[in-house]
Amino acid sequence: MGGNQPEAFIAELQAKIQRLLEDFSEGKMNKDQFNTVYARYNSQLKLVEDAISSGMTDPVKAAQDGELTAAIMDARRGKFLGLRIYNTRNSMVIHTLGEFDVPGGKVMPFVENMIMLIESRQPLGRLLEKVDDKRWMLFGSGRFSISVTLYKNEPSRRQTQEVNRLHRDFEEANKSFFQAGNFDPHQLAYPFMVLVSGKQITGDKPAPLSPKSD
Repeated sequence: MGGNQPEAFIAELQAKIQRLLEDFSEGKMNKDQFNTVYARYNSQLKLVEDAISSGMTDPVKAAQDGELTAAIMDARRGKFLGLRIYNTRNSMVIHTLGEFDVPGGKVMPFVENMIMLIESRQPLGRLLEKVDDKRWMLFGSGRFSISVTLYKNEPSRRQTQEVNRLHRDFEEANKSFFQAGNFDPHQLAYPFMVLVSGKQITGDKPAPLSPKSD
């Protein structure tokens, strides 16, 4: 976009901001992505407006973004690391997928509290806990199991919805095993495996494809 089109550039930025607002509203990104990219777009608006006010011949040049915004978004999006599934009957681990190295002492208080809420038929809502500066635990639940998904960066609402859907499918596919009480974890179907496969497809460090029992 040339220096004689600052108005068009401003209109384009405003359209990007509007799409950003809609994307966050629809759960396509997390708060960190939104805040960082919004700040970038706002900064660009201020730069081009200040450049126009100062009489610069090419006020657009210094404010253009291109690939940098996409890189910012990718660096801050929620990235699946691993997942652990617990049995609501006895709090025991059913399976672990991918890389899950959060100490049990950090996980079990939430799992045990969720089991009590499930038994008393109380609503759980979205349970998201920060592990450290970069990692988050997303908890999902059903009648028979609780899943704890570990993410680098905060997962978006859409990612939360995906995990909840996968958890529902996990319980539906395996309900005969759960209802029987005793089962071999290796006999179960794991819809969650698509998260592990997706982690490899997107170029992240590969996670082991073979589930392991504790």
